[in-house]
Amino acid sequence: MPGPSNSLTSPRPMEHRWGERVSLDSPARLILQDGKSIHGQVRNASISGALIDTPARLPPYSTVSVALSAGMGTRRRTLELPACVV
Repeated sequence: MPGPSNSLTSPRPMEHRWGERVSLDSPARLILQDGKSIHGQVRNASISGALIDTPARLPPYSTVSVALSAGMGTRRRTLELPACVV
């Protein structure tokens, strides 16, 4: 009987997010606690998280806000969502 596996030996790492991941290619802005912002690209999202590509190396458990554009035309607005880097 095979023993438990971990992310180093498993073909797929353990899934920690809830819901189905949806592939995206959408610009985002990460707003840091000191007010600086970093541009990124949302690659996928689920009900409990998102993968955002950015050139910055942020420390795990950093608190950020993720600014996303939503809507079209005159209904276009920016949403800011609180997030934690994992």
